[in-house]
Amino acid sequence: MSGPENISDVELLWYKGFRILNKAVALELRQLFRRLWNQKHPTNPWQDDQTSGEIFYNDYKPKRLNGRYDDIIKNGKLGDWDMTVLCRAFIDYSLMNTMDRKYSTNVHILRDLRNTYAHSPNSSRQQGDYQKDIAQIRKVFTELGLSEETLNEAESITPDDIERRELLSVIETLIQEQAEFREEVRKRLPEHGEDQPDQQDPSIPAYEEWFRAMTLDQQQRIVTDKFIGRIAKHVGADWELIAAVMDISRPKREAIVAKHPRSIQLQVVGAFTTWKQKNSRQATIAALIQILCQCNERCTIDWDDIEDVVMGD
Repeated sequence: MSGPENISDVELLWYKGFRILNKAVALELRQLFRRLWNQKHPTNPWQDDQTSGEIFYNDYKPKRLNGRYDDIIKNGKLGDWDMTVLCRAFIDYSLMNTMDRKYSTNVHILRDLRNTYAHSPNSSRQQGDYQKDIAQIRKVFTELGLSEETLNEAESITPDDIERRELLSVIETLIQEQAEFREEVRKRLPEHGEDQPDQQDPSIPAYEEWFRAMTLDQQQRIVTDKFIGRIAKHVGADWELIAAVMDISRPKREAIVAKHPRSIQLQVVGAFTTWKQKNSRQATIAALIQILCQCNERCTIDWDDIEDVVMGD
């Protein structure tokens, strides 16, 4: 890609979908959050300030905390809540499920779509896939009673209307972020035979601490079908993002869903078993945990229960 003029149509479609999710969809989710909060707390409406943010955090915070995103939530300024933070507020915090599970269920769909675009390895989207994405967004808007006016306005913009230089800048920024994230994960996890540090860095999440505490022999055990079955219970509906990191193709992921349309757990088992069969002797506990670690901020993973499975295996 030598310059803005050489950006392809599939890259422009990718950017259009990315833009819709992060602008039109995010705008509607902010308004929905405010509306639902005020409905739940009629005497204490949302004020877009730290007081409101901390009340939400203290009353509805999730089991597993994430300082980076929870700090933004505690700040209480909805305008600062991007799609990542909004999805966390709807899915991981308990407020929405106390009202109606349809909110977290449908926002899960939006988060999966957003992650598909944000973590696309080549920043492109085929026309057919893009049209399916828009149809999914429209279905969610209908389910949640959101206004389609903003969505229609964003959807009506043709690829030629989008400033190509702006697109190129976004693509390059996302590629750089992905590279930095992979490098951060690589540095945090031990290489084979590397000595373990005597003291743990307090910034390292707890799930990495127990992983580092495992012996090399434990880390290099080949995963079994039984192990996969037990791990699968603790991975959420966004497992396809993990499968993508495992290099399982979209047609294979779709086949897994078609085979087990009503069971998330069996879908996860299918994906992880496919990964195991592809990697044979390299399908180790360490390799699987590293993949889950890479997906931690994008997927629902219950690390406490996974620790119990791994350490009890």
